[in-house]
Amino acid sequence: MNINQWKKKGNIAIWRYAPLRKNFPGWHITCDKLGYVSLIGFLELLRSSPVGAKRTISLDEPNINSSSTSLKKTAESKVVISLSSEPDFWNLKNEDGKLYLSLGMNSLKGLIDAVSEAEAGSYDFSFGSLKGQNLWFW
Repeated sequence: MNINQWKKKGNIAIWRYAPLRKNFPGWHITCDKLGYVSLIGFLELLRSSPVGAKRTISLDEPNINSSSTSLKKTAESKVVISLSSEPDFWNLKNEDGKLYLSLGMNSLKGLIDAVSEAEAGSYDFSFGSLKGQNLWFW
């Protein structure tokens, strides 16, 4: 199977709190159990893909139990994930209404580990670049 044959299962939500405050930098992600397993499967397929491979994934609304109900949030509707040739590359940004995540092999391995940690029950930690490009797990 390749990344284009992969089908998302479960819920995967990514959002950003607004206004952008220093206490809530970057993006935030949560999945249900099936969503975490599905996302790990996708990332493993990406790991065996050629440099430049990319795929758009539709996202779900964040669960109110995982995201603050008192803060305004902007949910992302899609994320485009692509594989960079630079091993440690990590770039997470919203452009034209879509979230883009480009990452290299070392960053991809770290992201797989982070998603696996969240799937095992850990939360309130982030992975990725600093300067507001990190991804918080809830």
